[in-house]
Amino acid sequence: MSHLIESMAYMGQTPWHGLGNQLTSKQPLSVWLKEAGGDWSIKQGDVMINITEEG
Repeated sequence: MSHLIESMAYMGQTPWHGLGNQLTSKQPLSVWLKEAGGDWSIKQGDVMINITEEG
């Protein structure tokens, strides 16, 4: 189901589907997270939703 993958990483040869970011070997997890596109964080914020029939 490679068509459902939004982000991934690999080492060695490129996977058959050609998706993902290649990782540098023998690196700490912090480097792999950045190379794989996983160096993000979740932030919380307030949201207001109008659920009236007129809205």
